[in-house]
Amino acid sequence: MSDGYTIEQVSAIVNCVEVQMTGSRVICPQSVHAASDHDFLVRVENLNAAYQDLVAKDFHGGASMDDNDAIKPGVKFVSLKRNDLNLIVTDDAKFFADFMLATRVATQLGLTYRGHRIALFQAILYGKG
Repeated sequence: MSDGYTIEQVSAIVNCVEVQMTGSRVICPQSVHAASDHDFLVRVENLNAAYQDLVAKDFHGGASMDDNDAIKPGVKFVSLKRNDLNLIVTDDAKFFADFMLATRVATQLGLTYRGHRIALFQAILYGKG
């Protein structure tokens, strides 16, 4: 595990519009385990191009791909991981803003239980309750 990552380090890995820290290290730092991953939300100009670039840099993860190795239309984000660094990558400005809103609300509420954080994010991002 690394000692941590900065927004500047993540920005150097992927050509992006903006980057913000998120996840349990931001929402509930008092209850984070030493082995917890470092999560960053990354907004890019082109999701397909960023995905291909990150895969070439040894990031792994899931994306819904079409027959032409492009991300399927309507996919709002991909989640990619390399070691203890997780990147949630999107080219959708509204998704980025909503995700950061969910991060701020979860932080203000002090949500330490992962299930509660997931429920909050589902409600804000997708209107699920």
